[in-house]
Amino acid sequence: MERLHELAADHLADDLVGQHMLEWTEDEALTYFQTGGVRNSTNAYPRVWLTSDVHTDRENNMAWVRSLPRYPDDVLILAGDVSQNMAQLEETLRLFAERFSRVFFTPGNHDLWISAADAAAGVGASLAKLDAIERLCERVGVSMGPELLGGAARNGEGLWLVPIHSWYDLSLDLTVVEPELVEHAQGMAAFSWSDFALCRWPAELERRANTLTGKYPHGVAAAIAARNNDAIARVHAALLDGCGDSVVSFSHFLPNLQTLPDWLAPEQPRFDPEWLDHPAGATAVKFSRVAGSTHIERQLRELTAGVARIGLR
Repeated sequence: MERLHELAADHLADDLVGQHMLEWTEDEALTYFQTGGVRNSTNAYPRVWLTSDVHTDRENNMAWVRSLPRYPDDVLILAGDVSQNMAQLEETLRLFAERFSRVFFTPGNHDLWISAADAAAGVGASLAKLDAIERLCERVGVSMGPELLGGAARNGEGLWLVPIHSWYDLSLDLTVVEPELVEHAQGMAAFSWSDFALCRWPAELERRANTLTGKYPHGVAAAIAARNNDAIARVHAALLDGCGDSVVSFSHFLPNLQTLPDWLAPEQPRFDPEWLDHPAGATAVKFSRVAGSTHIERQLRELTAGVARIGLR
């Protein structure tokens, strides 16, 4: 049993250990842990791991990345917020790329902050930094665009992994759903949302607003979402042509109101404002203004529109 726990710990699968495994060979146990709990797996698609917000500017987080074992047959989704520092971002992406067969990445808000190092390197705007990150990913073998995995040679099968580039635009603002929550959103100028100070956007994508800097990036979500259009059209056409039977898409930001952490019952169309009596209620309402965009949900629908057999997940 001790050896089983050692193997499980190496593969972050401690929850899979059971007495029934005592008669298994070590190879059988290893396969079981590597496949996330499937014995004698014949699944043609790779196992997909998901993480985000690893924030490797923090030493302990970077140490965790360095400590990860290798998963040479598996795929990793890295859904943003790795580092505002390009050198740190590159090192982190390289470490993940060494441990997984493929790594898929989409930047979060922290990744597009403009640091002193960025300015010194001549990258003075967040959209330009996004371009630089795309070049970095291409250089280190990390995907920021969609790819078909597993089953590509078999008619009608294959797993599409589709990163969705995104930002926020007030379309998930809870005060629109429940006007009585406007009082909770007072004091946005004191809301310490660092994006307002550390991101740099073209003037035409911002408007005056009651925030820390007196501006809000109203047009940024649409501008960044437009970068997805060609990829979504290409994947959608491939799906209609029978190329691929599953889709896994991901973004750093939220796609709809029901995914907000304070929307207690995601299956319900109405929000329960009484829940915001909790101590962080005012912060929750402010957060809804920087949480995501309905552009994301719209693009996910476009991705699989008319392809009834595709299970979007």
